[in-house]
Amino acid sequence: MTELTYRLFMVAEVGMLAGTVFLLMASREVDAKWRKGVYVSAVVTGIAWYHYQKMTVSFASGDFDTPLRYVDWVLTVPLMLVEVIAVTSVGAVAAEKFRTWGAAAVVMIGA
Repeated sequence: MTELTYRLFMVAEVGMLAGTVFLLMASREVDAKWRKGVYVSAVVTGIAWYHYQKMTVSFASGDFDTPLRYVDWVLTVPLMLVEVIAVTSVGAVAAEKFRTWGAAAVVMIGA
C-alpha cells in the first residue's frame, strides 16, 4: 500500500506539472477574452504541483506533512472561484458573491 500511495503521489505531481506547462503554452492560442482564466488555471495547477512535490518527498521520508494539503486547498479553492469569474464574465453583483464564497472557502478549509 505504501508503494502504491507513493506512486500515485508521483503521478499526481507529474500531472499537475504537465497541466501547468500545457496551460502556459496554450495561453498564446486562446483568445484574449479567456486568457485570464487560463493563467489562473496555470497558477492553480502550479501551486498544486508544488504542494504535491512536497507531499511526495515528505511521504517518501516517512514523515508525511498533512498540513500541506490544507495549505494547497486554502490557496487553490479561492483561485478557482476567481477563474470562474474570469471565464463567465459575471457582473459586479455576482462577482461580489463569488468573493464572499471565496472568503468563506478559506475560513472553512482553514478551520
